[in-house]
Amino acid sequence: MSAQTVIRDYSLVGPEAKQAVAAGLASARWYAPPITRAELKELMRRDDGPAIRDTLIWFAAFIVSAGLG
Repeated sequence: MSAQTVIRDYSLVGPEAKQAVAAGLASARWYAPPITRAELKELMRRDDGPAIRDTLIWFAAFIVSAGLG
């Protein structure tokens, strides 16, 4: 059993690009979430608190396991 290698041309002017346009996969319409911009900004807000808490828990677990060892 031999495997055949398919070489695809992903350039902007290649045959794969024309097939993508024909299939409706290449369009300028982007995804828009069904929430308002203000809600999206609130969801994307950065917060270092949980990462710091989890790191401290991780170090504490190392110290406790080393003490038990």
